[in-house]
Formats: sequence, structure tokens, C-alpha cells
Amino acid sequence: WRRCASEVCYFANQYSYIPYSKKRGARSGSRTGSGGQEESSRPHHTLTMVIIFPAEDDVCYVAQCYPYTYSMLQASLGQIVN
Repeated sequence: WRRCASEVCYFANQYSYIPYSKKRGARSGSRTGSGGQEESSRPHHTLTMVIIFPAEDDVCYVAQCYPYTYSMLQASLGQIVN
């Protein structure tokens, strides 16, 4: 494995979604969150990059993983514990 991409760009695009709510169990339309405020849609994101492959006849595999922060890990572990 090696990192080989350049000109990496990650940005919010024009598409959006309403996050799944375990409490409400619905996915479409707007709804009221736990604080009484209406939940808003969130943007989808786009990842672009340039990869130059070393040879024409090689077989190359590309792997990518979405950002997973330490804060996200702590929130997930907190849900499991509670």
C-alpha cells in the first residue's frame, strides 16, 4: 500500500439529505428534533483526486475511507455504554 493521490479536494456539494433519527424512525421530510427545533438537511460531500498510475498494464486498487474523528468515536462508545 502507498499513498499516491495529489490535488485531493473534499467539499460539500449541491445534494442534501435529512439525517436518520432513531427517536423518530423516519427519514423524509422535516421533523422536530429533541430540542423542539426543526432538524435541517445536511449536505452530501464530494471527494476528488488525481492519481497517476505507474504503468498501463498494471492492476491497481484504490481504497478510501470517510473521515472518522476521535469525537465521533467517543460519541459511538457513549451510545454503547448508555
